[in-house]
Amino acid sequence: MNVMITGYGRMGREIETVLINRGHTVSSRVDKGGYGDFTDVNLEILKDVDVVIEFSLPDTFIDNIKLYAAAGVPAIIGTTGWEDQFDSIKQIIIDNKSSMLYGSNFSIGAHIFFDLVSRASSLINATPDYDIMMLEYHHKMKKDSPSGT
Repeated sequence: MNVMITGYGRMGREIETVLINRGHTVSSRVDKGGYGDFTDVNLEILKDVDVVIEFSLPDTFIDNIKLYAAAGVPAIIGTTGWEDQFDSIKQIIIDNKSSMLYGSNFSIGAHIFFDLVSRASSLINATPDYDIMMLEYHHKMKKDSPSGT
């Protein structure tokens, strides 16, 4: 599969490693900060892309998803902070007969945390005299803090 990664920070680099180890090709990396092959998404670099995996920032994501949809390239979105525009983004995808998969967190650590919270809540629910609170922090380099998690 020919994949473009948009947002080449920690998660983008991790995704690239996984893709390469599984025999996929990373055709291009797009990063506003200049860490990729390109700083902006355009229709030309989307020509031979089978799927885009996006971990950019919310202000960049809105313009990018319009291009992905127009080019008919499916997108996997890990960017958070745009959810207030969900309905308009959904309509863009529908109007272009495109596709998008969104997850608010792709971190293994976060999903372990979600599972721990679920298990702890089922235990504490049997004890009505107690409440429970768990707190999760991302790494200190997280640019879109607080995240959508």
